[in-house]
Amino acid sequence: MVLQEFPKLRANFGHFGDTALVENGLTRAQAFMQLMNSDAMKSGAFAYADAGYFVEVMGSQPAMLDDLRQLYDQTAGKGAASLANRFLYGTDWEMTLTEGAVNTYLHQFVKLFQELESRPAIKSQSLTGLSSKFFGENAANFIGLRKGNSARNRLDTFYARNSVPTPDWAEKVDRH
Repeated sequence: MVLQEFPKLRANFGHFGDTALVENGLTRAQAFMQLMNSDAMKSGAFAYADAGYFVEVMGSQPAMLDDLRQLYDQTAGKGAASLANRFLYGTDWEMTLTEGAVNTYLHQFVKLFQELESRPAIKSQSLTGLSSKFFGENAANFIGLRKGNSARNRLDTFYARNSVPTPDWAEKVDRH
């Protein structure tokens, strides 16, 4: 309802709507994916999801891989609203710390996305650069850090007004 009332709202569905994706199934994630829209004038145009508490990546990686493959497959035809373009890396450290051994969290995601990108079904959909998108590019889009976006314009104006050199992050975002 909020997305319908405020179609330009940037919303991130934290934890992709669930804290145990493998255990609880994909129903919530699929419902959130349905809200993502590629039409900038319609609700859900700026709806994203993150993997803020996907601790299953540390212990149930084959099942997590299968679930993510299925979610990517289901949205492959949605263009800018596909999961490839709307899924963000994240960590909810307060929650993940309770699991212990969280020092492998990032590494396990890197490994998971390497495996995901190597799958023929993903390659056949031309879903390239999933890791780059997941670990940064999608977040830059969500926040609006690309040149011409209003958030970026505000930052550029601030930097210029205060004689701040262009930050490294801005140059990196501009290259991708």
